[in-house]
Amino acid sequence: MAGVRVAVRLPDDYDASARAAIVTRVGGEFSADDLLDRAVVRLDTYGPDKVAALDLAGTVRGLMWLAPEASHAGGAVVSDVAEDRGPSWLRDPGFPHANRYTTRYVLLIRVSRGPA
Repeated sequence: MAGVRVAVRLPDDYDASARAAIVTRVGGEFSADDLLDRAVVRLDTYGPDKVAALDLAGTVRGLMWLAPEASHAGGAVVSDVAEDRGPSWLRDPGFPHANRYTTRYVLLIRVSRGPA
């Protein structure tokens, strides 16, 4: 995803001309006994126009299915990815001129117990 800003929020001076993917945890639950995190994650994609934003949503969608095969920080293991809501056009009230598609995923993540 060369040239795509991936972050947890858009910069304050975002002018809606660049492609960006914003990742936000919006819910879920953690089971301390099993060390399992069921994270609900919203992925917003932005582009200079609706077509570019939707195209980026498709690219991100394809990459999400690879998460169980990737190495993750701290030894976390993503064992399952489910799409909870497919790409949907949604105006961003903080950036009214931005072109945004939002998709929601549920990730099942086994986390490592840290040092005591």
